[in-house]
Amino acid sequence: MHDLREGWREFVRHEWLWVTTGQLTVVIAVVNSVAGLLGPMLAKVYLGGAWAWSLVMVAQVAGQVGGAGWAAKLRPARPMRVATLCTAALRCRRSCCRFGLRCWWCWLARPCTG
Repeated sequence: MHDLREGWREFVRHEWLWVTTGQLTVVIAVVNSVAGLLGPMLAKVYLGGAWAWSLVMVAQVAGQVGGAGWAAKLRPARPMRVATLCTAALRCRRSCCRFGLRCWWCWLARPCTG
């Protein structure tokens, strides 16, 4: 129990750590809700159905694999700043669904969010 209290004090002591953790918690919650609930529903209405949504999800996975390879080679001076700024790409994914863009636009935007 002592280690847990000590670890919590250390976590809270570093503002950048708990702010980034909170930000990424919100981002992950939003991403999962869009990918799991709103995405398939909007794909049915605007993109033509399940096949279109599966293409969009395949593009996202390709972006994640490519992004992981890129991140493994990248050595920024401020890695947490880069990680936080990379979440801004999630905006283009939501914009595709929000504005009812065609499937190929969503497919092109998805790898950017990986």
